[in-house]
Amino acid sequence: MASVSASLIPETGRLFIDLTSWAGDAAFTATPVAGDQLEYPGELTVGADGVTTGPNGLHTLRHVQANGNNETISYQIGPADQTAPILSNPSLVLAGPDAVDTGVDTDESGGTLFIWLTSNATETQGDVIANGDSQAVSATGAQTRSYTGLPLSTTYYAHFVHQDASGNPSAVQTAGPVITQQLASTTAQLVVGSNRNLATLVDPIEPYLFEQWSRLPVATEQLIAQKSSGSFDQHGNFQTDLEAIFPVWFVATDGVIHYLTIDTTGLESVADLQPAPFTFTAKNSVARSLAQTSNVITVTEVDAGVDIPVEVVNGLWSKSTNAGNDWSVFTADPGTVRLNDRIQVQHTSADTYGTAVTTTLHIGPVGNRQSGTFRSTTLADTVKPTISLVGGNVTLVQGTPYVEPGYTATDNADGDLTMSVQVTGTIDENQLGAQTLAYTVADDAGNSASTTRTVTVVEYVPDDTTAPVITLVGGNITLTVGDTWSEPGYAATDNVDGVLTGQVVATGTVDTTRSGSYPITYSVSDNTGNVGTATRIVTVLPATNYPFDKPAPARRTAAVRRPATPSGFAKTFVLQAGEVMDFDFDLTDWLALEGDGIAQDSWAVTEHSASLDVQAIGQVANQDRVKVWLTANPTEEGEAVPLQLQVTTTGYRTAVFQVLMILINRMH
Repeated sequence: MASVSASLIPETGRLFIDLTSWAGDAAFTATPVAGDQLEYPGELTVGADGVTTGPNGLHTLRHVQANGNNETISYQIGPADQTAPILSNPSLVLAGPDAVDTGVDTDESGGTLFIWLTSNATETQGDVIANGDSQAVSATGAQTRSYTGLPLSTTYYAHFVHQDASGNPSAVQTAGPVITQQLASTTAQLVVGSNRNLATLVDPIEPYLFEQWSRLPVATEQLIAQKSSGSFDQHGNFQTDLEAIFPVWFVATDGVIHYLTIDTTGLESVADLQPAPFTFTAKNSVARSLAQTSNVITVTEVDAGVDIPVEVVNGLWSKSTNAGNDWSVFTADPGTVRLNDRIQVQHTSADTYGTAVTTTLHIGPVGNRQSGTFRSTTLADTVKPTISLVGGNVTLVQGTPYVEPGYTATDNADGDLTMSVQVTGTIDENQLGAQTLAYTVADDAGNSASTTRTVTVVEYVPDDTTAPVITLVGGNITLTVGDTWSEPGYAATDNVDGVLTGQVVATGTVDTTRSGSYPITYSVSDNTGNVGTATRIVTVLPATNYPFDKPAPARRTAAVRRPATPSGFAKTFVLQAGEVMDFDFDLTDWLALEGDGIAQDSWAVTEHSASLDVQAIGQVANQDRVKVWLTANPTEEGEAVPLQLQVTTTGYRTAVFQVLMILINRMH
């Protein structure tokens, strides 16, 4: 095994295990062997032989080989996916007089998206799948499709259904309505010759070229320009590489044609302001209520030195102008970027389980912009609530009315669910025997939990209810290492059965070769079953009072950072026969990593050899160190002895650390 400092540190919410063999069925390309490690999500249980169990669903496993190579795969437990995709943000916008752009977001990749344009405000799921246009879904997030050549002056709705690879269809999402537009009068069409271009306008319309006109053009009106000058797009942007004053024919809604001009002097071509398309990678299974930052995208395909407008929706954005070395402060305000600038977006993940948050970034002027959506989805809630019964099982004397002792229910996501607990069953206090009450509760995610309480009705017998009393001779006892332990004696009496000393059972042992606290428990039952107990604490003090007020020198200190299965040695020390030396296990870094402290008196040391004696062990005063005082006994040829410390934290984490002691008879 690797040393303590070389162990794998898994991601938040994931665990790892060192494999001792391989009997698992995960389909890794390289078959795991003993000494490899397996990383897995916390909801699974994985044995040292790789056998994996847990809740049904698709889980991610990672195999880490001893040489550092690793492989991540998806591992299916139980039946295949039965969860339908969820669609959001359906859109339908007019892209021309006879053209529309459709779009919708999905939370699943794979499968097929069905899009059906109809004049009906609603359509059924089956009809959309049967009649709609289909396209493959290669990734989560935005899915788009454009339509042209549609009949004019017609109302349209877009209906969407995503059927995933397992055949689960989403609910229908609908966008609209939009109405295709009627071209201006025939007169406008006659003006357009082979040397001119015509554009029919749709909202939004960029006003910057028309500010000197008596009024701005509106949707459905038309603009005509000489091809040699340039051309208009449907939002009024003029695409040209020339700077000049150009003639323009403006066709109003009433069919009247106006001869006007536009001035492009000092303006950049619209084509130079539109960057290349970009995408953001979605993040799944993220923690709740934490800042999520996207991957970095680079602005390309625009002119150097030109300011390109940037707008963010439902989030923040930041830019770097020096290849990612420095970044601006994240902001929600609009701004500008230039060629080769880098951009990231950011938002806070949802505060509920299994919920998506999206941020959309627009780069470029309206009508010529590129957009991308960054999505983060929190972990799905798969943890059942917990029901706790006050008093547990109940014994009820016949004829006594049953009174519910109470219960509580809590959930990791929804908190206190006590008021939602359903109790079924009744108790007949006159019927002897065991009777059952069932308690059930479900959280908002549908995870349910149940438990039962057994109520046993017993016959009323006015009998002995007083437990025997055990008296310990000498009470608690204090010894010194090397003393002999001898039971001082005890006596037991009962108010009905009299003297019961001979029936007392004592459990526990005292090791007077080692210092420590040893409890001895005494118990006895009377003829009615009443049990009396008493406990004697035998404290064995070290023969020598070893100090623990300060740490050992650095050369006798082992700094530990992360526990591992004992086998390798993080540090080696030399101890001469007859010496009594103090050695420290410095737990500071490990406890900081765990966010924890040392539980009082939780430590234990194993030396694995008769040639090495542990004289005393304890915590260094006010420090995260455990000190061990050791004595080496004479050896014939010298000996290498592993020294192993087990310690438990206040958060109930138990770890084992190991060093190597080299024992010699004489220093040379």
